[in-house]
Order: sequence, then structure tokens, then C-alpha cells
Amino acid sequence: LDTATGSVMALHRRDGVLVSRFPAHTNAAEKSWPGSELFRSSLAPADGGTDRQVSPSDGQRHIVAYRALGDYPLVFTTSMLESAALLGWHRQMTVIAVLALKATLCIVLVGWALLRHARREEAMVAALREAKERAEIAGRAKSDFLANMSHELRTPLNAILGFSEAMRDGYLGPLSIKQQDYMGDIHRAGTHLLALVGDVLDMAKVDARKMDLQEARTDLADLIADSLNLVADQAQKARLALRTTLPPRVPNLWVDPLRMRQILVNLLSNAVKFTPPEGHVAVDVIIEENGSLRLSVSDTGIGMTPDQVTIALEPFGQIRGPAMTAQEGTGLGLPITCALVEIHGGKLRIESN
Repeated sequence: LDTATGSVMALHRRDGVLVSRFPAHTNAAEKSWPGSELFRSSLAPADGGTDRQVSPSDGQRHIVAYRALGDYPLVFTTSMLESAALLGWHRQMTVIAVLALKATLCIVLVGWALLRHARREEAMVAALREAKERAEIAGRAKSDFLANMSHELRTPLNAILGFSEAMRDGYLGPLSIKQQDYMGDIHRAGTHLLALVGDVLDMAKVDARKMDLQEARTDLADLIADSLNLVADQAQKARLALRTTLPPRVPNLWVDPLRMRQILVNLLSNAVKFTPPEGHVAVDVIIEENGSLRLSVSDTGIGMTPDQVTIALEPFGQIRGPAMTAQEGTGLGLPITCALVEIHGGKLRIESN
């Protein structure tokens, strides 16, 4: 028989006395296993099975499979050294343990690398957050300063405008024609500067979220008429026609009338400023099917490209071009208009060809 290394086949009597053994062993003949657990209890409930026993032949632990031979008072056993039987398993476990150790080491290294990366990201996020907070603090300080300077900046300008107008019109005594021209230049420059200061302060209030609305029920038709009157002289000098299209019933709006008039005047002034002579500027009120209201200011002017629209909506954005270099402006009209529309809960949309 070709048996594995360390395996033994034997024939015993039921009382445990060894009858025969293969391979033969000089010290095993006639040795008895009556004291072993196999012959004391394992054979009692069953005629076969497996067990782990210390062999009286070599004194080593074996894994034993046994079977009683029917009516014969004999028991056949085959056994194998436990160490030999588990050798392959031990080797496999050793390989698994080594692989597990390597995998654990890899996991530890990857975890360490991820931890370092996470700490770096946390440091970067903290630095960015700190920089953002500083920028926001600086922005709020700037906006608060500009917003709080409204009275200090506007009061002297109003005084300059009042006195220059009174001197120009001769209320403080007669002036020569040249002096009247000087007073007119001072008044125009002061008016332009006051408008610039007003735009800057309005933008600062928007940035500082201090633009409070004084909302009231407002007649939209009257608001449009007032706004058109404010740009009528400018349109007449540019030889432009002003048109209005209103629905049969113009609804009242719950808005800040001053800020709503500012929105309309800004849009109308831009339309008049950039429309060539003999063109027209129109104001249309349209009631949409969903019940919303669309207030449209259109013109036959030079128009803007999509890139130019993006620039025009940026604070202090100035569009450069042959038809625009001669036009003065602060670059704040459209950004302020867009902010005021959004504060009212509306949306500004620009379509240009």
C-alpha cells in the first residue's frame, strides 16, 4: 500500500489489543489501546468515526478514523500524525498570515498617506477660509465706509450745485457770458459727480446688504410717464422718438417707487445714450400668460454681443468700441439696475442683436 508520510493502518481487537499494523513497527506488536478514549467510549455509541488520540506505539498525537468490522470482534483504524496532516494547512496559514501582514502594512501606509493628504487639505481649507473671511471683513468695511459717507459726500456737492446754479441764473448778481459758461460747466460737472457718488453709494449699499426698500402701492403707468419725462430732453437732443405700449388695464405694483424709477431711468438713459439719431426707444408692459408682468425697454441702438453683456453687468465694467468711446459712464448703471430688480424679486434679462 502506498500511504502518506506518517500514516498508519492497524487492526485491533475490540478490547484495544493491536493485532496488526502497517507499516510494521517492532515496538507496536501486541500493544494495547484499552486505555485510550477510542476503545473506552468512542466505539460504544457507533461502529465508526474519527477521533484524535495519542498513539501508544510512538507516543504522538494522531488523527484516527476507525470502523468496526461487522460481526467480527475487530476494529480497523487508519491514522496520521496530526503534525503531518496539518502541515499543508500550517503552510497555507503561514502564507495567508504573511499576505495579511503585507496587506495590513499596505493599508496602514495608504491610510497614513490619506491622513497626510487630509491634513494638508484641512490646512488649505482653513487658510482659504481665513483668507475669505478677511476679504469679506475688508469688503464689509469698505461698503460700510462708503454707505456711511452718503451725507458727508452729497452735502457739499449739493451746495456747489445750488450756488453754481444761482450764480449762473443771476440770482447773486449779473455775470458776464463767459462767467455764466463757467458756472454752467461747474454745474454740469457737479451734477455728473453727484450722479457718480450716488451710483457708488448705491453699489456699496447693495454689497453691504443695506439697500432697504420703502415699498408701497405704485401706479405703473404714472411711473413710466415720469421716467420718460426725465429722459425726454436727452432724447430730443439726440433726435430720438420715445414710444410706450401699455395694456388696457395697467396693474399697480407693490414696489419702492424711488428705486423702480431709478431702474427705468437707468435703462432709458442707456438706451438713449447708445441709439443713433432718428432711432427710437420704447417702453412696453406685457402681462404674461402665467400672470407675471414683463416691463421691456427696447431701442434701435448699436446693441451688444454676449461677451459685452457679461462685461456690462460687472461693476465698473466698461465696453470699448468705436461707437462707445465718446459716451461717458461709470459702469455702474446696469449692475445697480440688476441688483435693484433682484431685490424686488424680479429678474433682469438682456437680449441684444
